[in-house]
Amino acid sequence: MNNNKTSEAPILIPKDRFVEGYIKSIKSIRLECPFNGTILTKSTVIIDKASIVTGDVICDNLMIFGHVKGNVFCTVIVTMNEESSLKGKVNASAFTSLSETEDNSNNIVQIPKRGVLEKVR
Repeated sequence: MNNNKTSEAPILIPKDRFVEGYIKSIKSIRLECPFNGTILTKSTVIIDKASIVTGDVICDNLMIFGHVKGNVFCTVIVTMNEESSLKGKVNASAFTSLSETEDNSNNIVQIPKRGVLEKVR
């Protein structure tokens, strides 16, 4: 039996909801609904195609299929998929964009020093 909580299925917040506030978890989080606030996890955040996140995301990995309006800090990688959008400042070890949305051309992407990333981890 695997007791590693981060290897379990992500916390799912379904599309028929609206969430506002602060989410903090050690597990991965999958958002399918609109969200306003801050997300903090030591794992992966998945922003579904129908989701609009307004606020800050702090995580290890971020996969964007929907839309994010806010700042992002990832210790590993941010991946933007087709038709996704991101308006805000990005701090990540790596950034990949498959999105051709014009809004994404104004993003500021910074790669923090290794020491900063280690402190966050």
